[in-house]
Amino acid sequence: MTLKYSLYFLSLIYVATGIGVAQEEENEEFEIRKDLLPVDQPVITVSQNQSGSLVVQLKGDMKLKKEYADHHKYRIFYKKDNGEFKLYDDVLTKNTHVVMKNLQAGVKYCFQMRYIVYHKSIKDVNDSTVECAVITEKQESRMNRILWVLTITGVLGVLLVACCMWVVLKNYSKVKRALRPPLDVPDHIREFLSEEELPKDWLKSNSGPDSENTCDSISVMTSDNSNCTSGSSSPRTHFYLGRTTTC
Repeated sequence: MTLKYSLYFLSLIYVATGIGVAQEEENEEFEIRKDLLPVDQPVITVSQNQSGSLVVQLKGDMKLKKEYADHHKYRIFYKKDNGEFKLYDDVLTKNTHVVMKNLQAGVKYCFQMRYIVYHKSIKDVNDSTVECAVITEKQESRMNRILWVLTITGVLGVLLVACCMWVVLKNYSKVKRALRPPLDVPDHIREFLSEEELPKDWLKSNSGPDSENTCDSISVMTSDNSNCTSGSSSPRTHFYLGRTTTC
């Protein structure tokens, strides 16, 4: 048990020491010989290949390559959109490019390169300019994505329709009652039906087997009122409504 805890603490000390050394090397700068100055600034270009990956082209100073050989490397930094730069890798100067794979489509990536010698940055030598590129989605990937979306949408639509039909068939009687509201007679019709019935004599005169062959007739009669006590001699007209069998 004691040995286990001892190994655990030793590993923690090793990791902490390694981090401290790396940070110290990161902060330290390497001073090259004066005869090697001036040093050309590192240059990078970014482009996208057919597979959707980004290709970072690297170009450095030839004097540093000859002088320090494999002890001289390119340190590549990258960031996504407006994020902070992160270390990608230290690559040998014999590599002319780096391929960045598994990047998100539609996202802008930015890159920067720095000279390092013996794992230290070179004093008084600037980093490269920041170069950015946006990953564009390939036509084939876009079509596949559209087909997948349409397929999933169609399947979900069929399942939704099937579920609705199953619910309706299972609860047909309830749905039928819900869609058939109770009969409600409007107030003006109710008032009309509740009024007094028409005279039976009028109903009899307008009904019967010969009602279809009868017609309404109006008789006009004029009477002379000269013998009335009122003294008025103007005639009076009377209208009589009747029904005849011949029209």
